[in-house]
Amino acid sequence: MIKNCELLSGWTSRVPFKKGHIFMADLDGINLRKVIKVVKELQEKYYKTIGNVVITKSSKGHYHILSFYLNTFKDNIRVLIELVSMGVLDINYLKFCFLRKSRVLRISPKISKGSPVFIKYIINPLCKRKELIDQRDLYLSTLEYNKNKKTVRMLEINEDDD
Repeated sequence: MIKNCELLSGWTSRVPFKKGHIFMADLDGINLRKVIKVVKELQEKYYKTIGNVVITKSSKGHYHILSFYLNTFKDNIRVLIELVSMGVLDINYLKFCFLRKSRVLRISPKISKGSPVFIKYIINPLCKRKELIDQRDLYLSTLEYNKNKKTVRMLEINEDDD
């Protein structure tokens, strides 16, 4: 079996040098107005976990949300479960998070979709914790760098047992 593959890069939730995770989620089939509403609800309800939030658009109707505050994996899972119950997060994303013990969001361009694009930064006035500003700035710089980069095409050959 032959199929086209793309070499992609992503950003992980794991922050090894701080021994924790940042919050991130992939919201699909949703418009920007709804994303902003969801983010503000999360910031109010989970203000100890969700601080300021970066929103990026990965393609039409697909958004990434990230909050650069150090949390436990368990705290982040609670918020992801809330997103599933709100109907804005795919249950498979949550399952994948459990299996990998972290999350990954694509930052590189895709042939069919391009690179994720920065949309909005929403400040949470309730959160008094320290943001990982270096991580946030590096993430945004990487998005800017990838904006004009071409995706590498690869050909993967899988041999069937037949």
